[in-house]
Amino acid sequence: MRPAGRRTRSVGVDGGASRFARGLFPVLGTAERAARFLKAELKRADATYEELAKRLKEHGLKATRDSVAAKLKRGTFAATFFLACIAALELGSVALEDL
Repeated sequence: MRPAGRRTRSVGVDGGASRFARGLFPVLGTAERAARFLKAELKRADATYEELAKRLKEHGLKATRDSVAAKLKRGTFAATFFLACIAALELGSVALEDL
């Protein structure tokens, strides 16, 4: 349990990652690469943000077209969102080289 009054914040990989994490993807940050990957897969699947939101709901995530659009535009989201998107888009696997 964290001390009272101390706040935590979510930090995208670009906004405070360790030197190790930044070294994995030197040109673009990991978060931006993941967002670009999901956008490309949506395009390949000919799916809209609204369709992805519906599919995510089937996987138990609360999502709307606007929330999906905001996460992908911002480029920061939880790993659970990324994994749920992979499942919703029915991708068999994702290689780190593809990100």
